[in-house]
Amino acid sequence: LLLFRFTSRLFGRDAGAWSAAIFNLCPLFSIVAGSWIMPDGPLLAAAIGSANCLLPLVLEGDEHRVSARTAWIAWLGAGVLLGLAMLAKYLAVFYAFGVVVFVASVPGVRRWLWHPAPYVACLLGLAVFSPVLWWNATHDWASFAFQGGRATNQGGLKPIYVVQMIFGAALYLTPWLWWPMLAEGVKAAKPGRGDRGAWFCLCIAVPTILALSIIPLWGKRGLPHWPAIGFLFLLPMLGRATAASLALGGSPARVVRGWLRFSTVALAVVAIALIVHARTGLGTPLIPEAGRAKDPTLDTVSWEPLADVLREAGIEPGATDVVLAAPHWIQGGRLGAALGDRWPVIVADQAAHHFPFLHGDRDFVGDDVVFAGIDADVDAAVSRFGDRFDLTEPLGAVELVRGGEVVMRLSAVKGVSLRRPLPPASSE
Repeated sequence: LLLFRFTSRLFGRDAGAWSAAIFNLCPLFSIVAGSWIMPDGPLLAAAIGSANCLLPLVLEGDEHRVSARTAWIAWLGAGVLLGLAMLAKYLAVFYAFGVVVFVASVPGVRRWLWHPAPYVACLLGLAVFSPVLWWNATHDWASFAFQGGRATNQGGLKPIYVVQMIFGAALYLTPWLWWPMLAEGVKAAKPGRGDRGAWFCLCIAVPTILALSIIPLWGKRGLPHWPAIGFLFLLPMLGRATAASLALGGSPARVVRGWLRFSTVALAVVAIALIVHARTGLGTPLIPEAGRAKDPTLDTVSWEPLADVLREAGIEPGATDVVLAAPHWIQGGRLGAALGDRWPVIVADQAAHHFPFLHGDRDFVGDDVVFAGIDADVDAAVSRFGDRFDLTEPLGAVELVRGGEVVMRLSAVKGVSLRRPLPPASSE
C-alpha cells in the first residue's frame, strides 16, 4: 500500500498498482522479506513510508513551493520513519544517503540544505534510534563492530563474491523481473534530474545496489537480499513502464500481459515447489551431494524430537539446574526455537553472536549443561569443554527423517556440574 501510494503520486495510479503487483511477484519481497525471520520487512516498510513523507518536497517546483508547515511535517515524519528503519536494520543508512544525494543534486531542492527542518528530522531519527546507540555504548559497540567487520578487508580481493551477489539477487528477484527492473532504471536515468521522481528513486537505488554488491569484493561474503531496499526503489519505474505498455495496446501490451501472466504462474510454481520440497525432500536428488547438508529447507525440520531424548534421560522441562548448550550460534537458534521455552539456551563457542548478552558469564556455574545439536558438532564441543565438568555422559541421539530419508542426526550429552563458564574467554 505504501509503495502504491508512493508510485501513484509520482507516476499515476496505474503505475502505482502495477508496482505494487510486481512487488508481490518478486520472491525477494513476497517470500524472503515477507516470511523469513529477518528485519528486511520492517526496513522496507519504514523506508518507503519515509519516502512518502518526502513526496511534497520531491514534487515541488519553481511555480509551486510547499508551505513551511507542510515542509516541517514532511521532514519530521521522514525522520521518525528513518529512525524506525534504522531500528530494523542498519542498511537504512543507504536510504538516508540517497535522500542527501537527491537534495544536494537538484537545484530546486538544494535550498533544504540550509533549512533547519531536515536537521531537526535527523535528530528526531537519532532519538528513535537511540536505544541501539545506548545498548552499543554499554556493550563495547558490539553490533556496530560485528556489522562493520563485514566490510573490512578479509585478505585479498574476491571477485567471485561480487558475482555471487549479482546473480544471487537475480535469483531472489527472478531473472525475468530483475532484468526489466535494471533496464527501466537505466532508461529512467537518461533524463537525469529532469525527471525528478525517477531521479529521487535512482539516488536511493543506485548507490545501495552498487555498494552492497561491491563491498564483498574485499570484505566478507555477502547475502543476496542485502540490496533489497535498492531494488524496492526501482519498482516505481518498472510499474510506470508496465502501465505505459499496457496503455499502448497492440504488440507491446500483449508482450507485457504475457510477461505478467508468466511471472504470476512462476511465483506460484516456485512457492509450491519450495513447500513440497521442504515437507518431503522431493528435490534432494537435484542438489549436488556436496551441497545437500546446506539445503536451506532443512531449517524447517523441527528439532522438537530432542525433547523426547531429554525426557527419557529424566530431565524434566523447566528444571532450574539444567541449561542447553549448542555447539554453534545457528544451532543455538534451532535449539532455542524448539526447546527454548523449557530450558535456557547458551552457545559453547567463541563466536556466539547475541547469546552471550542473554545471560551472565557465571549464571550457570554449578549447573548441569546438556550439549545438544548435530552429533558431530556436539562431540567436538564435549571434547573441547569436557574438562570443565565433574563428568560427562551421553543421553542419546535421534534421527530426523524427511520423506523417508534421514536428513540429520542430533545427539545430547550431559556435563555434570559446570566448574567454569562457557564459552571460554578470548584470552584462553
